[in-house]
Amino acid sequence: MENGVEVFSFYNYDDISELILSKNSYSGFYIFRTLAKNSFKRFAKELRYRKKVHALPIDDKVRDVGYSQTAILSKSLQTENITPIFGSLQAKSDVKYAGKSLKFRKENRRDFEFKKSFLKFRVVILVDDVITTGTTLTEASEKVIEEGFTPLFCLTLATT
Repeated sequence: MENGVEVFSFYNYDDISELILSKNSYSGFYIFRTLAKNSFKRFAKELRYRKKVHALPIDDKVRDVGYSQTAILSKSLQTENITPIFGSLQAKSDVKYAGKSLKFRKENRRDFEFKKSFLKFRVVILVDDVITTGTTLTEASEKVIEEGFTPLFCLTLATT
């Protein structure tokens, strides 16, 4: 990303686009849970970082379908050294980036609010479902850094 924070993705968006688009349906919960189990959970078990960290889902508000895909992904990272913290990194803006240009994304920031009072550890992993231009993760990581925390890296299910 622009600020040097690394992003790791498990899939190419085109390979799983139909599965990703299920996030707008009730069955998407089961699909995201399965994708998380086969990627994020395996990754967390293999991670050899010894310090305790938090997994922070990006904007994990529960939507109309009754779940948050970023919360599902973050929950699957739970291990002895990774503790998910939900509701800590929320966008104040409801702007939708899907299908929008980089110019639009940069002109319409998410304006993240970082609720850090529940965090015990200063190192975090930022979690999102898809990375397209990196503006969401860049803005989120800048907010976390501004508040004195260190993003270890960002994890996404897919990259476009």
